[in-house]
Amino acid sequence: MKKILFSLVALNLALPQIYASENEKVLEAVDVVESERRDDANYFAKELVKSTTRLNLTSRQTPQSLTVLTEARLKDQGIKDYQVLLRNIPGVTLNKWDERVYPTARGFKIDYYLLDSMPSFGGFSLGANDMSLLPYERVEVVKGANGLLAGAGNPAASLNFIRKRSDSKELKGNFGLSAGSYDRYGVNGDVQTPVNESGSVRARLSFMHEKSHSYMDYYNRKNSAIYGVVDSDIGDNSWLSLGAFYQ
Repeated sequence: MKKILFSLVALNLALPQIYASENEKVLEAVDVVESERRDDANYFAKELVKSTTRLNLTSRQTPQSLTVLTEARLKDQGIKDYQVLLRNIPGVTLNKWDERVYPTARGFKIDYYLLDSMPSFGGFSLGANDMSLLPYERVEVVKGANGLLAGAGNPAASLNFIRKRSDSKELKGNFGLSAGSYDRYGVNGDVQTPVNESGSVRARLSFMHEKSHSYMDYYNRKNSAIYGVVDSDIGDNSWLSLGAFYQ
């Protein structure tokens, strides 16, 4: 009886496999194409914004008023310097005195700036000069209290300037000329290239020069800037960056 019982059980287990093989169908191949979000081609940041809560939150999940100006938006809108940047941020008021600007937001002075999400104390004389945005690939603006990031501070806004990196393993670049009213002419360029064969060490150079007259007599303006950076991969998720900026 035991032998007969075991054989019946084995037969029942084999039947579903035979049935499944008879109804097997071959599906057509499906191609999956992934598109990478890039700051130089999209108006939305490719990375999570961490200048607000230091958490891995998207801009939609961030519980503060947030504006991100990517490299693509800066190019399309012709935002090349600090004063033009401020005019394109909703909720920011410019208090201008000759060539100097003193921005405010929500009735308070903006006095908190970050470089690559790190607080910058001193060295940002933004009210005394017109800083070029040449070395930055995007700017994150968070309006509201900055107590979570900086302790005491005005509940105005914080500006986080993210510097350009050399992330291309092939030679590429662009060159442009510009012209405008009051004899305004300019030239700019941006070049990236790998330093070694594997592309683990890369270099990038950006430059600009612009000069113009004004509607006022005996007034002219010149602005030149150059930025260079070398990036080296030191691991799967780490890199070493060395750069310099002159204006």
